[in-house]
Amino acid sequence: DRDLSLVAGMRGDQRRKLTAAGLGSIDALAAAGPGDRPRDLSVTAFATLRAQAALQVRQDATGEISYEVVGPEELAALPAPAPGDVFIDLAGDPHALAGEGLEYLFGAVTEDEDRRFTAFWAHSRAQEKRAFEEFVDFAAARVAEHPGSHVYHYAPYEVTAIKRLAAVHGTREETVDHLLRSGAVVDLHAVVRKALRVSQRSYSIRHLEPLYQPGARTKTAVSDVEEYEEYLAFDRSGEPERAEEVLRRIAEDTEDDCVSALRLFGFLHRVRADAGIDVPEPAEESAEDALLRAAEEDVAAERRAERAAALAALVDPL
Repeated sequence: DRDLSLVAGMRGDQRRKLTAAGLGSIDALAAAGPGDRPRDLSVTAFATLRAQAALQVRQDATGEISYEVVGPEELAALPAPAPGDVFIDLAGDPHALAGEGLEYLFGAVTEDEDRRFTAFWAHSRAQEKRAFEEFVDFAAARVAEHPGSHVYHYAPYEVTAIKRLAAVHGTREETVDHLLRSGAVVDLHAVVRKALRVSQRSYSIRHLEPLYQPGARTKTAVSDVEEYEEYLAFDRSGEPERAEEVLRRIAEDTEDDCVSALRLFGFLHRVRADAGIDVPEPAEESAEDALLRAAEEDVAAERRAERAAALAALVDPL
């Protein structure tokens, strides 16, 4: 029998309750009726898990990935695309710096005239602080310069890391707080989990890619952490060319993740349109929000001027 652990979103306590009730496989759960619900499992939880199992069993039989809209209100609330939108992905290694951990890459994809990937690298604690500051300034400036723009990511890791870095380094805390409180940062994983039911065993972004990205990437057996550890080994052994090749691969993977989030965003908009979901009219900007936005734009302009002056100071003597 195929174990219940194959069902996406199945918790250990739910698995035990279903198994005790005689529903010990994904196939048994998919075929179950409302009357088969364990008494100690809520009606909502049972219906959700049963529907997920049924969708996965259907995919196993047909080989075709599918989805169902379960939260139209979540799709209705999805922000409209905007010129300053940023799609981000962070990469960290918990083993780096003698086990203290390091966020070594902050990646961002934007679309202006052309799609562009911007990478902020760090290989030391001091570099991590600088890369974090540059990354936050970059994202905040785009949101400030293009009203209605957002910073999109997939899964909670990015927000958790950004909050932690702002606190640890004691920098950009107000900017991060404003971005989060204003709703400028959007977790597309949360949108997917609330809006859709997908026939995959996992809701990781790579498992969703067959829905919106032809020729989806095959899942690699090497994690970002393992790759960065490989880079560190080559760097320590004095093999710069091999070390740089590893960094190139990591950058490509990070860019792919950013682009995948961008394409997922477009897919969710198509799903909303196909389902005929009404989109609420945008609320008018309050006077307080207008003042906050103006202040943020001033700060962004000051920081751009500071960066330009610093660059000029470096270049002019040459």
